[in-house]
Amino acid sequence: MAAAEAVHHIHLQNFSRSLLETLNGQRLGGHFCDVTVRIREASLRAHRCVLAAGSPFFQDKLLLGHSEIRVPPVVPAQTVRQLVEFLYSGSLVVAQGEALQLGEAPAPLAPAAPATPVPPAYECGHCRKTFSSRKNYTKHMFIHSGEKPHQCAVCWRSFSLRDYLLKHMVTHTGVRAFQCAVCAKRFTQKSSLNVHMRTHRPERASCPACGKVFSHRALMERHLATHPTP
Repeated sequence: MAAAEAVHHIHLQNFSRSLLETLNGQRLGGHFCDVTVRIREASLRAHRCVLAAGSPFFQDKLLLGHSEIRVPPVVPAQTVRQLVEFLYSGSLVVAQGEALQLGEAPAPLAPAAPATPVPPAYECGHCRKTFSSRKNYTKHMFIHSGEKPHQCAVCWRSFSLRDYLLKHMVTHTGVRAFQCAVCAKRFTQKSSLNVHMRTHRPERASCPACGKVFSHRALMERHLATHPTP
């Protein structure tokens, strides 16, 4: 019996990202665009394959054969533009004033001279959390008041902060950027992935072919498939 011919796997690093960047460049240049998205009096051109692959909303419209998609007037034009930009880039641009503070300020490189503590200007009367700026204090108070002024134009769900709304909008694109390392299942939100990971309990499983030990059976089975069939 003839020996199996060796197979070489060629993987180009960042090829998919480069391809998406090329598509975005074509969109900005108006090349090969085959669908128009109309938002009130404005419009933008795009590629139907990108819109359909990235957003269930656009996919449903395109499956009906539309070459022009009219977005309901209640949907903010900026929201639609952000969604299309996200589909082509995988990132959202949020103004600094609209973003949540994600961490503390970095520590100084050199010891600073002792200073008299300055009491924070704003303190929450519900949880006693303190803030140095009125903007952050006002954002925080929405959590306690129950007021949700930021509404999703697709499903009408409301949020107390714009940051939460932008994070939620990713679920409407259909893009599942967070993948489970055990079973390869994908999720739109990292929080959903974290919840899913709890279902994978550690279970040591060894490969029957080479004896290599894995923390989960699914990982062992994936590894086992790389062994040539006897």
